[in-house]
Amino acid sequence: MTNLRIPTLLLGTALLLACGPDAGGGAASGSAKPAGSAAAPAKSGAAASAKPSAAASAEAPKVEMVEKDLSKVEAFKGWVAKGPADADVMEDLGGVRIVTKKVRGPGSFDLAFKAGKPNFKEMKDGHKKGAEIAKTTITYSVDTADALEWTSATESSKMYAFSIVMKVDGKDFTCYTVSPRETEAEANELKEACKTLAKK
Repeated sequence: MTNLRIPTLLLGTALLLACGPDAGGGAASGSAKPAGSAAAPAKSGAAASAKPSAAASAEAPKVEMVEKDLSKVEAFKGWVAKGPADADVMEDLGGVRIVTKKVRGPGSFDLAFKAGKPNFKEMKDGHKKGAEIAKTTITYSVDTADALEWTSATESSKMYAFSIVMKVDGKDFTCYTVSPRETEAEANELKEACKTLAKK
């Protein structure tokens, strides 16, 4: 386990700036844009740092998952993956993103796929750079050649994120959180959704 200090609100931005096209999760966008539009740089709001109550987590609605056609993004023509019925498909850093209008909190969904493998070393370097200027603790629960999972925590909040390499139809893909999740259960639901990527 590795502990570093990095601010929750700066984590996503640090990842995008440090990792560029190899970004593997952490930034939250205020709203989703339709496919074909460039994804705006992600931003984290102050509300994102608020720790959800146990009651709120328990009352989170069960999301209805349906097959989403990813062909709106050129690099994923002929591919599908599951996401909420009301989620949009859009481009994200050259990959494809499935995202609801609300990117955080109960009933939200924000997940992306990208062809190839990310550079986990660069990603962790981005975390380290952020740690030099702030006071949030980042802990890696999984740190292997094919997966990076971590939490970022302050005294009042804890967020979950991951970047996982999968082999589908003989090709390498990375599945990653765009917006960190507020609970471990939410993160696990997204990891299950990763497994639904398939060639139609």
